[in-house]
Amino acid sequence: MLTQRKRLGLALIGLAAGLFFVVLSLTLYVINVNNFLHSDCPLPPGVCPLHKAVPAESLFGFGIDGILATIGLFLFFSKEQQTQIVNMDKLKSISDSLEGDDKKIFGMVIDSGAIFQSELVEKSGVTKVKVTRILDKLEAKGLIERKRRGMTNIVMLRQS
Repeated sequence: MLTQRKRLGLALIGLAAGLFFVVLSLTLYVINVNNFLHSDCPLPPGVCPLHKAVPAESLFGFGIDGILATIGLFLFFSKEQQTQIVNMDKLKSISDSLEGDDKKIFGMVIDSGAIFQSELVEKSGVTKVKVTRILDKLEAKGLIERKRRGMTNIVMLRQS
């Protein structure tokens, strides 16, 4: 399954390949036209500025093309998704080490990624005070963080 990042990488690689062929064909065309128009130039080919092997504009185009291809390859071959899976495995093992309502609340935060504290109270069936105390413990352990949003908090996994 291709992630959005890998699809973007493939798109950039495809764009770079297309750009390469466009710049190459235009470069060859310009070189052929210059050779035809200046075939009777009295200056030696090494001195005549119109007998350059590759025009500067083409070099610029190839440079941009190389940058696009490099970014595309980087996006396609980067391993970001695997580190997220490792982190989820780590979070699941931490969750397994908890007991009772602590495990239940932390599991709900893991599953949602971010959830309102009031929603935790509603969905867990645990009292508001107990949820607050559990979240205090989890926050002290560095597992979650709470951000104030109006009259409630958003509870999310702590970014390490």
